[in-house]
This record gives sequence, C-alpha cells and structure tokens, in this order.
Amino acid sequence: MRYFSFILCLFLLFFFACKKDVTSNPVQPILNNNFKAPDSNGAISASVGDTIQIKILNTASDAGYWWNITTNFDSTISKLISFNTEYTGAPGIDGAPTNEIWLYKALHSGASSLTMKLYRSWEPDSIISTKSFNLTVN
Repeated sequence: MRYFSFILCLFLLFFFACKKDVTSNPVQPILNNNFKAPDSNGAISASVGDTIQIKILNTASDAGYWWNITTNFDSTISKLISFNTEYTGAPGIDGAPTNEIWLYKALHSGASSLTMKLYRSWEPDSIISTKSFNLTVN
C-alpha cells in the first residue's frame, strides 16, 4: 500500500508539473487594429503616434524565401516595434503561404523609405522580388 501511495504521488506530481498553463501567453495581441497601411503604390501617410502595419503575403516561405529589409525607415521618424508571421493554411497542411507582418510606430514628422527584397538567407544575391514603401509622418 505504501508503494502504491508513493507511485500515485509521483504520478500526480508529474501530471500537474507537465500541465500546460493556457492562461499565460507571452505574446500579447495588439488590440488596436487601426493601423496605417500602405496604399497600392506603397505610400503610407501617418501621424505622430500612429502604428503602421506592413503585411506582405509570402507565397514562397516553404521554399526558404523571406522578405528581408535592405533599407529601413529612418529611425528618427519611425521605430520597428514587432515582426510576426501568420500562417494562412489549414491546420496540418504544409506549404501554405505565410503573411509577414511588420509593425512600426511613427515617432516624429518627416519622410522616409523602406525597401524589402525577397530572397533565401543563404542566397542573398538571388532576389526574386522587391517592394518599396514611402512613409510620410505629419
């Protein structure tokens, strides 16, 4: 009986120690979805304090291609606050496109530009696409 109690205690200890805490999430969602986004020409108009979202659908992420910032916005005008990816496929299905999402905070008035290139990190000279964005902060 003593042996059974010991095994039961070990099992319960293991069970509760391994239980995933679903209430703690280290990534906090941004609740304000009033983002300033680029227009079809890549122009972004924002005010000081606005959050700017650049969201690009990457259809080649499963082949190792990712958007890389080659010329960033002027750091006195805006600041990168986060980068995330968003899987667009059904659960369990590999190879679906991925959204790449950059969030910037407009800090001061001015104008700046950002250039991104789509390439594999081990083949930086094999660029398959380029995107440019022009930011104006009032």
